[in-house]
Amino acid sequence: MSHQLILPRQALVRSTAFATAIIASSMCGSVALKAQTQIPVGIRNQVAGLAKTCREDYAQFCNGVRPGGGRILACLKANAEKLSVACRGALAEGQKL
Repeated sequence: MSHQLILPRQALVRSTAFATAIIASSMCGSVALKAQTQIPVGIRNQVAGLAKTCREDYAQFCNGVRPGGGRILACLKANAEKLSVACRGALAEGQKL
């Protein structure tokens, strides 16, 4: 029997925003600018710091994960025990956003 996790819409939006920011910070050019304009300024600034903190962890554990739908955030969470202490802390802070 398959169990599917159903997240409240707000949590899904937050997870997607965090994942988008992680990807956006690892890219350059107009794609990153477009992704950033879809996130409110206050949250974008906080998330940019979190994404910077987890950049190396993302590259090591989730580099092949296709962006969108919260997949990168899910990957980071799935690898939580392997992440740097700083990234684990950043993910905890990201959940508060």
